[in-house]
Amino acid sequence: MSSAKPKERVYTKDELIDQAEALFQVKKEVVLGALYGNTQEHFSLNELRGTIKQFLLRKVEA
Repeated sequence: MSSAKPKERVYTKDELIDQAEALFQVKKEVVLGALYGNTQEHFSLNELRGTIKQFLLRKVEA
């Protein structure tokens, strides 16, 4: 029996941005901000959730 975890499904950046409110309960602008400067094109849901959480917890520099 294999103990390997099944790979998480990945989605395009645009798909996730379009569904931001339904998937992550944040506005599209929050996802865009969290992804600013990130050149990656595909993300799993958990991966992007973590990125959004880090973005929202980041200190604002004046």
